[in-house]
Amino acid sequence: MEGISHEVCSLAGTQKLGKLIVFYDDNGISIDGEVKGWFTDDTAGRFEAFGWQVVPAVDGHDPAAVKAALEQARDQDDQPSLIICKTIIGFGAPNKQGKEECHGAAPSWRTNGRAALTATPRPSRNWPGNSSAA
Repeated sequence: MEGISHEVCSLAGTQKLGKLIVFYDDNGISIDGEVKGWFTDDTAGRFEAFGWQVVPAVDGHDPAAVKAALEQARDQDDQPSLIICKTIIGFGAPNKQGKEECHGAAPSWRTNGRAALTATPRPSRNWPGNSSAA
């Protein structure tokens, strides 16, 4: 986060903006690669210090878990809420999943001359409403 965003988050906590709900995508990747080894920020602790409610370690790929976290956040009316979702960047994108390349590059939908999405059927992605292969 940039400096001004810290200031705004602190103000939101001070003003007790209970209707403000923010999702934080904790995917372990930056535009430069994996953050392990250099990103040592305690994001949850920082937002708690700002006066926010923090809903940690939500499985961002599980719609029921995200819904439950959102309901918990909505129940808090005197603090803004940060929902920390653990995700895999590029989830379901063949040859991109878990890689920093997802930050700025368009997905490559072709692999070895055939449609790459057929290599990852929709049901294996565990998306709601997907009961048959793509």
